[in-house]
Amino acid sequence: MGLAPAAAYRSLRIHDDGSEARRAVLELISGATQTIDVCTFILATDGLGAEIAAALRSKAEQGVKVRLLVDGIGAWLGGRLDLDVLRRSGVQVVKFVPPFRSILRGRANLRNHRKMVVVDAERLWCGGRNFAAEYFEGDPAKRVGVSLRNHAWHDLSFDLRGELVVHACELFEKD
Repeated sequence: MGLAPAAAYRSLRIHDDGSEARRAVLELISGATQTIDVCTFILATDGLGAEIAAALRSKAEQGVKVRLLVDGIGAWLGGRLDLDVLRRSGVQVVKFVPPFRSILRGRANLRNHRKMVVVDAERLWCGGRNFAAEYFEGDPAKRVGVSLRNHAWHDLSFDLRGELVVHACELFEKD
């Protein structure tokens, strides 16, 4: 199937909850010295998304090479984040298959649901959490309804070091 072979890792930390996941991803970003590669389906316009975006802008302004790959539909679903603000601070932003502009005929629904942050090609944060408040600690600003949640999803995320990070880097490059 063309998958990479199993790879070793070390310093695995599985996050107990969204609060720990938030602290871990922000710690990872703030510790970057050379590169930050972020792949996500959603980077929301809510408090959590703004916090992540601000951390990425800050590191780019400090000279760290920051690349953000956000899904074309996810960028819209997250509240239409102003990606130009990120670009002006030096973040390289690319939409994965922008809506209605797929280069693959008949594949407009080809989406990228990966959520990962790779820092300095040495550390990886990964899991199922989109960068939106409802995937971490909940969003008290959202009304409770059929599709809107003001409490956090029960989700999984982790961070680690080791050889496995190299495979995450290669996957980011392919995407």
